[in-house]
Amino acid sequence: MTRIDPADRYGEMPAAASSTGRCPVWLHSYGVHLHGDQWDSERELTRLETCDPTAVLARAWPGPCVYHVDCMAPLGDEFPWLLPRPGVDPIDAVRHAVAVTPPWPFAELVVVPVSRPADIPTALGWMGMINARDDVVELSAVLRSWEERFGALLTGMSSSTVELAVGEPPVTEQECLRVAAEHIAFCRDAFETYTGQMYTDSLPEYAARLRGEPRWRFWWD
Repeated sequence: MTRIDPADRYGEMPAAASSTGRCPVWLHSYGVHLHGDQWDSERELTRLETCDPTAVLARAWPGPCVYHVDCMAPLGDEFPWLLPRPGVDPIDAVRHAVAVTPPWPFAELVVVPVSRPADIPTALGWMGMINARDDVVELSAVLRSWEERFGALLTGMSSSTVELAVGEPPVTEQECLRVAAEHIAFCRDAFETYTGQMYTDSLPEYAARLRGEPRWRFWWD
């Protein structure tokens, strides 16, 4: 991890990451908890190659209700699997990320030796979701899938938060419902903490707030 001058052009680095093996991210200047020197990033990144995001989210699916009767309707007991979508052009995703990602207040722009943003949490050994899940490789596996299907690029991290710029967010009612299910399996606290969208207590209400939303934010309590 290398700290760089924020005046440097953010967009040049993610656009070239696949060839340079260096990817930028905003890290909040306090409270970013990492595993430390004992973290074997090379081993964990190798394990990431075989981590199945569908299996990760299916295991985490909360079932028919989180807060009250029918709050997860109409999906219920079974995770609906990942929404199939054609791949997003990585360059288009980067252009969008650059356009919607201002510098984070009280954050540093750092460069991590990985070829795609989704791998950054695993490379760093990030512990921000430790109260909900203890395997950051699984988190990166889901982020990889979102990169490919929605052009959703990780742009910032704090002690318990990740933010993504989403190049091609869901737009239809059914797409939004399926993506909402992925979000809740990924981070159950998304029901309460979707920044700028207020609290919502049902899956359809949360799904409606995802329509065309160009940034996703997740926070783990």
